[in-house]
Amino acid sequence: MTTYELDELQLYLKKTETIHNAKEYLKSLKIDEKFTKLYLSTYLFVKIPDFFVDLNDEFKLLVDQIHKNENLFENLPKYENMFNEWKQNNAASLVDEIQYMKKQTRSSSSETENENCKFCYNTQQNILSIAETFFMGKNE
Repeated sequence: MTTYELDELQLYLKKTETIHNAKEYLKSLKIDEKFTKLYLSTYLFVKIPDFFVDLNDEFKLLVDQIHKNENLFENLPKYENMFNEWKQNNAASLVDEIQYMKKQTRSSSSETENENCKFCYNTQQNILSIAETFFMGKNE
């Protein structure tokens, strides 16, 4: 997945309309709307699976079932528990990986004189910084 596609996915998941539609869908199934963002998070696991290589088979199966809207009433609470456990266990390693990626991006940026490339590397740095901040907060 390219950076552009990742940006598009993130924008889609943050759109008011996307969130509203997901809330309404869950409400129609008599599922608490507190699960909305969690429900939408499955898109990340499905669309960029290479980023989440550390998932166990049970977690992957649950993500797939939720993404396919299978038995959401029972699966979303299970997913919430597994997601929170995964998030806590993997936040530290993700922060380390993001910091390494930031270092590589800085190095690549310093090796080029092309302003367009520098702009792209700067954009990557900003995205990585946001991800780093997010996962550092999850690690605490």
